Amino acid sequence: MLKHSTNTRVTKHYKMYKASKKWLFAGIIGLTIAGSAQGLANAISVPILPQGISASADDDGSRPYWFAQNTDYFKHYNETPDKSSVPKSTQETWGPVKTGNELDRIQKETSFTYEGLTYNKEKNTFTMKFTFNSPTLTTSGAGRTTSFDLAFSKSMSEKTSNVMFTDANHNTQQLTAKNNVFNSSYPAGTVVGGTSTLTVDIQPVKIVQDDQVTGMFSSDTQTINNHAIYGSARTLGFPQFGNAFNNALIDQLKKNTNENIDNKQHLTPDQKKDFHDKVNGEDTNKDFVNDLNGINNDANNADNVAAKAGQAKDAAKAAIDNAANNAKKKIDGLDIPQTDKDKAKSKVDADAKNAKDDIARMSIS
Repeated sequence: MLKHSTNTRVTKHYKMYKASKKWLFAGIIGLTIAGSAQGLANAISVPILPQGISASADDDGSRPYWFAQNTDYFKHYNETPDKSSVPKSTQETWGPVKTGNELDRIQKETSFTYEGLTYNKEKNTFTMKFTFNSPTLTTSGAGRTTSFDLAFSKSMSEKTSNVMFTDANHNTQQLTAKNNVFNSSYPAGTVVGGTSTLTVDIQPVKIVQDDQVTGMFSSDTQTINNHAIYGSARTLGFPQFGNAFNNALIDQLKKNTNENIDNKQHLTPDQKKDFHDKVNGEDTNKDFVNDLNGINNDANNADNVAAKAGQAKDAAKAAIDNAANNAKKKIDGLDIPQTDKDKAKSKVDADAKNAKDDIARMSIS
């Protein structure tokens, strides 16, 4: 009777446990997976990417009269060409001007050249370099003023800063931006004319056919009947610098973007390959600045998603382990044979493993 009563009790408890265990464990695991799935859903919400950089080069009509010109103006710096008090016809009569053939040399020997684009990795800045050549008129420039003006087409002007000008006397001036022109005026020193260099920091922007850069070197004095008083404007268009600039820029941007992709810790090899393929598929015929910026942002977002997904999966697995341990403790507290306990706990372990494997197989795209 006792034995029968014991078997009945054991069977009853075991059946009740099985039903309870299944409901309890399934409920805990279900809540855990649901919670982690919500976390994963939050993790894969992609933020809005920043607006791309405009590459339009349309002019807004506010450029100076000398912009886009290749002209020599024989006038005082603050005069307009049509109201010069020292026009070319007047200066042609001055002794030093005639002796040195200065007006002809100014017109023939003045040049403006794009020298290249460099990248500073520490500052993450791009710098353009130019040279401006003007014939050396004298090495006794006392009493004269040197001015240099620099202007860009609209899309470039919006991306330029920190314009540094170094003249033939090794005087370095930072040009000040005002009314779409970078400018500096200062005592000339000894050499009037000669070779000057410019460096210009520029944010990434694609150079297009209508883009132009104009530099104007001016030498002025209130002393007349001496060396020439003039301003020489020279302009570089797309044929003179566009392709060289774009090729250097895209090479560096590709390198930067590929390095960023390689440094991502949570992307899979296949994800990295896909991003690299997109980077390497860019060329200067495309809107490569915006495209590479977008790829870079996508790689950053994907890496953040993967990191959050990994954290959510780890949290879900930990919750499953905790639920499984609690279930096994309940089993140990049941009044059933040890063999039945072992079988029940083995089933709990198997269910927990399957649940964790399912989570591990979840992919985030």
